[in-house]
This record gives sequence, C-alpha cells and structure tokens, in this order.
Amino acid sequence: MVENPTDLFNNKLNTTEEFNIIYQGPSFENRIEINDLRKQLKSTEFLIRDLFDELYKEKQTPSDSKSLKIYLKVKKGSFQEIITVVLTSPIVEGIVIGCVIGLFNHILKKKETLKDNIKIEKMTNNFYFVKNVNQIINPLKQEGDKIIISSVSDPNVYTEAEFREKDYAKEYLKELDRQSIYETYEEEFFGYLSRVDINKDTFGFTLEGGKESLSVEFESHLNLQEIKDILGERVWVKTRARYKNAVLYKLEIKEFAIKRRKNLNDYFGG
Repeated sequence: MVENPTDLFNNKLNTTEEFNIIYQGPSFENRIEINDLRKQLKSTEFLIRDLFDELYKEKQTPSDSKSLKIYLKVKKGSFQEIITVVLTSPIVEGIVIGCVIGLFNHILKKKETLKDNIKIEKMTNNFYFVKNVNQIINPLKQEGDKIIISSVSDPNVYTEAEFREKDYAKEYLKELDRQSIYETYEEEFFGYLSRVDINKDTFGFTLEGGKESLSVEFESHLNLQEIKDILGERVWVKTRARYKNAVLYKLEIKEFAIKRRKNLNDYFGG
C-alpha cells in the first residue's frame, strides 16, 4: 500500500479533500428548498475558493483557486452533501476543512481547536467569508434543525450549528458591515450581462476573467429588445463602481457598447 507523501514537518499531503455537509431536523426530511440549496452551494464554492486564495497568499498552497475543481456528491437516503475538492498539486491534508471548521467555530462562538498550520485571523475579519458562512447556515428554519460539517477522512474533525445559533452569525456579519469602508470610483470594464430577472428588474454582470456575477443597475431603463441585444455579448461598460472593503460588489452602468473580440480575419479580410 502506497502511503501519502509528507512535507518537511511530517504533515500528510494529498490532492483530494472531502468533507460532509449534513442538514438534519424537521425542515430536512430528505429534502431542502431549491433556492436555499442553490445559495448554499454557491456560497460553499465561493468560501472554498476564497479560502484557497488566502492560503496561497500565506504560501500554504502551491497554487491559487484557479487550479481547483469542486464536485458535489449526494448520499442516498438523507440530505447529505459530500463536497470533493480536487487539486493539481498536493497540499497538507485537512487544511481546507480545518479552515472551514475554524471559521464556523469562531463565528458561532464555539471552542476553537485549530492545528498550528491553520491560520484564520484574516478570514474571520473578512465580510465576504462571513457572508458565505451565513448563507451555508441559512437553510436552518426552525428549532430542531442543525447543520453538521465534518471531514470524510477523519470524523473527529467536525463542527455543528443549531437553528438558535444563526443569530450569532447574523450579528457577527452586521458588526463587520458596520466596520466596513465604502468607496465609489468612475471605472470602465469589459464583461457580460450574465443574469436577468425581468420581473424584478435586476441584472448580474460578470467581469471578463471574473468568477462571480456582480449586481448592476443601468442609469437609463432598458427595454426588452436592448436587453436581448446585449445578453451574453462581450460588452464595454462605463460605470460608477461601488467597493466594500476594497472589494467590488456593485456597478451602476452609465454607458455601454457591444465590443466583440477581433480576430486575424478582421485585419486581413478573410
């Protein structure tokens, strides 16, 4: 049997990490609301990728989140998700789930039992990390509901949150929001109109090379044909860009134009 390689400090290295997210209680009898599930899975992915980028900055991983592949398995017979994180290069075994559990325990005022190689101080003060933790807890609806997060390889590495503890997470997020610094700049971007809700008149815009849809407002009201014309097209936008703690979170679009990429045929008439 081939053993996992280790680093200089004898920490096991691995290219795959799995952990469970289990929802239990009267709200989760083999089901979950689709909207809750969608938001929870999205926040889980963002949380893992942001954690990985932070670990990369701290030189604890050989690459950033662009190298990650994240999969979902659903265990038959219960509402249990198995999140699988696959990497191109090995990292210290258990570091991702260790950070996730450390974040939950800190925000929910639980006893913290972090290993020496796991540092989460910056993450606990980051509004967007805490927002994603809130979204993962949010499906809990009533007394008796709880979420359990645990390592697949080591069941002793786990945490859980009950319905009544949602308020701790909400208050933690509100306090970070009160401390946040808001800034607005005039900026230009390229990207794509990636989300449209005609009934609510809301839009999402994904920056070129970006991974997340930003909330956008148009200075002038768009009719249905104008929306159809730019939907999915590469668009240049002139905006008022709203930042929260130096992170772009909203765009107010003043001007826009379709800007398709040019290829060699455009120059040589092919």
